[in-house]
Amino acid sequence: MEIRPFRGWRYRVAPGGDVGPYIAPPYDVLGEADKRALLDRCAENIVAVDLPQWPPRQPGADMLYGQAADLLRQWQASGVLVQESKPALYVYEQTFHRTGRRYDRLALLCGVRATELGRDVIPHEHTYPGPKADRLKLT
Repeated sequence: MEIRPFRGWRYRVAPGGDVGPYIAPPYDVLGEADKRALLDRCAENIVAVDLPQWPPRQPGADMLYGQAADLLRQWQASGVLVQESKPALYVYEQTFHRTGRRYDRLALLCGVRATELGRDVIPHEHTYPGPKADRLKLT
C-alpha cells in the first residue's frame, strides 16, 4: 500500500490550548439535542459542518449541504481553520472508557492511493444506503 503525507486543516488553537470546544463525537452517534449542546458551547464546533442534516439516516435538502460547505470555506478564509504549511502524516490517539474498561486507539491519518475495494483496504463495517448518501452529499 502506498501512503502519502497531506496538508491537513486544523483549528487555530494556541500550542497547549484546548481544542475540546471544537470537536465532536462521530456524526452517527449524536442526537439533535447533542448537536445543539455542542453548538451552544461553541458556534465553531465541527458539528456545524459535519452534521447539516439530522437525522443522518437519509440525505437532506441540497441547501443544507451547500450551507455546510459555505461555512467551512468561511472558517478557512477567516482563519478559524488553518492549513498546515507542509505535508505531514498525522498520528491520531484516542483513549476512552466504556463499561468499566479503558480503551486506547492509535491510528495514522494519511493519503492513500485509491484501489479496488478489498485490494489494499478491507471493508470493516456494514453501511447503509441512507447514511452513505448523506455523507456523499456532504463531501
